[in-house]
Amino acid sequence: MLRIGVEVGGGTNSVAVVMEGDRMLGVCKSPTSQDVTSGIVAAVQSALAAAGVVPERSHAMMIGTTNFTNALLSVPFILNSRANNRPQLVRRHTSSV
Repeated sequence: MLRIGVEVGGGTNSVAVVMEGDRMLGVCKSPTSQDVTSGIVAAVQSALAAAGVVPERSHAMMIGTTNFTNALLSVPFILNSRANNRPQLVRRHTSSV
C-alpha cells in the first residue's frame, strides 16, 4: 500500500515522504512556504517524482503540522468517517466549563 506523509514545519522545513510498506521510495525536504498549501503541493509532487510513482497509486495521505491541528481544533465541526464509510462533517460538542 502506497502512503504519503507530510510534515509542515512552523517556519522552517516541510517534508514529504512516499512509503510502500516500510520502504521509503521518495522524499522531499524544502523550506516551508509563506503560502502553506503551495509548499505542501510542491513537496508532495517532488517526493512522488523522486519515487517514480503517480498520485493515483496512493492509498492514504497523513499530514502533521501544528497549524493544521490548531485550525482543526478551532472550528466547531469535525470529520466523521465512521458513518457509512463516507467522510462527513459533524458538529463537535465542546464543554462550556
